Amino acid sequence: MKKLFGLATILMALFLAACDGDPALVGSGPPPPATGPGAGIGVSIAMGSGSGASYLDGVIAISQSNLQAGGSASLTVNFVDTNNSNSPAVGAEFTVNFASTCTPLLANIVESSITTTTGTATATYSATGCSGDDTLSATALVDNVVLTATAAITIAAATVGSIQFISANPENIGLLGTGGVGRQETSTVRFAVTDSTGGPVSGATVDFTLNTTIGGINLTPTTATSGADGVAQTVVSAGSVATSVRVTATVNPSSPVIAAQSDQLTITTGIPDNDSVSLSMACVNIEGWDRDGETTTVTVRMSDRYNNPVPDGTAVTLNAEGGQIGGSCFTVTTPANGAGVCSVIFVSQDPRDNPTIATGDGRVTILATAIGEESFVDADSDGIFNNADVPLEIGEPFRDDNENGIVEPALNEIFADFNSNGLPDAANHPDYINFNGLLCDSMTALCSPNETLFVSDTGVVVMSASAALILDDVGGAINVAGEAVAGINVTVGDNKGNGSISQPMAGGTTIEAETSNGSMAGPDSYTVPCSNNNGPLIYVFSVQGDSNPSGGVMTITVTSPSGLITRHFISVTD
Repeated sequence: MKKLFGLATILMALFLAACDGDPALVGSGPPPPATGPGAGIGVSIAMGSGSGASYLDGVIAISQSNLQAGGSASLTVNFVDTNNSNSPAVGAEFTVNFASTCTPLLANIVESSITTTTGTATATYSATGCSGDDTLSATALVDNVVLTATAAITIAAATVGSIQFISANPENIGLLGTGGVGRQETSTVRFAVTDSTGGPVSGATVDFTLNTTIGGINLTPTTATSGADGVAQTVVSAGSVATSVRVTATVNPSSPVIAAQSDQLTITTGIPDNDSVSLSMACVNIEGWDRDGETTTVTVRMSDRYNNPVPDGTAVTLNAEGGQIGGSCFTVTTPANGAGVCSVIFVSQDPRDNPTIATGDGRVTILATAIGEESFVDADSDGIFNNADVPLEIGEPFRDDNENGIVEPALNEIFADFNSNGLPDAANHPDYINFNGLLCDSMTALCSPNETLFVSDTGVVVMSASAALILDDVGGAINVAGEAVAGINVTVGDNKGNGSISQPMAGGTTIEAETSNGSMAGPDSYTVPCSNNNGPLIYVFSVQGDSNPSGGVMTITVTSPSGLITRHFISVTD
């Protein structure tokens, strides 16, 4: 392919005019477009193979037109001046882009874009994955005209070197009959066949087998052919029993055997069972009685009956007796928390006092619910509830605000009404008396028509007052005989000033003791732990007398996280 450069004509005309030449000798009509940089005068550029009499226009020269898998060859194009007997176009700058029909995925062209001023551009082609015929091309843009050269190369079929597991998607699937929105009962398992150079092998026959077929697990197809990318895949379908399964892929034929095994694929119910729901808090006693905006993170963790984490996106609903709480969250997998986890924030604010139960103690019950199934004792270990098994029956969850273990709607205790009958039904209700779960043997009469129900967990957070109530067990005075050591039990709780049962001070509160007579023996300070104990906590201090009979004072200083200080004094005589 060639391009005649008009700039040479313009330059020649100017030269002849300067020498009193006849401009009519140059030609007539408008000049063609300008040439590229340094192309010279009166040149017509073409790209192909060779130069002079051996020049072939539009052809890429290949060092080897037949390659073994993984082999390489040189690709060369030359720029020539067809107005000068196809002599090399030296001095002009040209950029050549080499490409291959296999290049985007398999083959490799080293330095596929080359800029040259010698009139020659050379690249290296590596057959790392292609087999059969590959079409090569070289293109260059000269004065807005694309010059093209092509060639063909043949690559011998590769010898299989290995097979590798790539992925199982998803890695966790539901039992047969438990799938739904966001929950699959099948997983696609992929393997890659490669040659000895690491390039993909297409057209290889791969056989698939399972390490277990318990519960009816199966795969389709059992044999597949690798594609152009070397990938062969099969689909695993879940059975009725939760288990872990692996797929083995074998190249057929291969001697010695070339095979690989997949990573573990888990088959589970995918919904939480009641004894695998757990609610926790970052700290269960916060300085929230006198202060708005104090927070603690409420986290719900859920697993299925095999204690595998529930899938991402499983919904949890929450409500609280007081304060403020996020109403829902969805499980998500994170490096820090793992899988089957979601969190919301509890914030201190009104209401702090439950007027219905009139305790005023700042204790707030939190209820978390999700749709799941009952737990059961699988006596015969067949993975399915049947007549031999023991159901762990539950009724409808409720928020036990007064913590007496009984649901009392008259006291505004919230219950989760799964069957929508307006009543807080117990485990012996007809809707719940039989096993409510996905894994129930249809031959047993103990299966409930309702396969799911609300599962739940509860927790209590204390909104502690900033001021402390401090008591001692020595009546405010202690006598120490000489240099003996005497112990004092100091009870510290919050002081809401309403006559309610004192609760633990907020987690992180410090309690320090010092004496002006004698010395402290043993610990002289404590930090209040995160505790929702229904009552104050006891801290033990000891004082040692000295050899000089005298009197003094032990001072107990309680400092809340916000900095509020409460002091208590005990007379010390030795």
